[in-house]
Amino acid sequence: MKRNKNIKRISWITGIIVIIIVAIFGIHYLSSKHQTAVEKSSTITVGSQGSDYAIWQHIAKSNDAKKLGLKIKVKQITDGVQLNKATAQGSIDVNAFQSWSYYLAYNQENKKNKLAALGTTYLEPMGIYSDKYKKISEIPDGATIAIANNPSQATVTLTTMKK
Repeated sequence: MKRNKNIKRISWITGIIVIIIVAIFGIHYLSSKHQTAVEKSSTITVGSQGSDYAIWQHIAKSNDAKKLGLKIKVKQITDGVQLNKATAQGSIDVNAFQSWSYYLAYNQENKKNKLAALGTTYLEPMGIYSDKYKKISEIPDGATIAIANNPSQATVTLTTMKK
């Protein structure tokens, strides 16, 4: 009876050790494949427009990017639709210029060149400019305010102004 217990215990311990060894080799195998894929894609091209270009240039040249071994090429395109098309066609790896609503509208209108969202980036403060007013509180009700001419940016502006 005692011998059977010992055999069961040894079998369990051996099984657990085998599982641990397989898991370790599996993790090592997957991480080495990931490392090889990262090494193959040595440069990432970020598409940008407007003031974001300077920000991405700064990030590309930063010490943090260098420490991480990132090689970032920044390409400036002045039109959002063209920037998304370049991303969908692969001449740009990623872009980071659009609001969520712009992204959804683009994918709705461009079913053959749909993009996938990888995550979100920073949200820039809204610039409000006037020769007449120094503070937002000085703008009277009923005043005329110019906003972006594309629906998604207009939505962002109106939502921000509502707050």
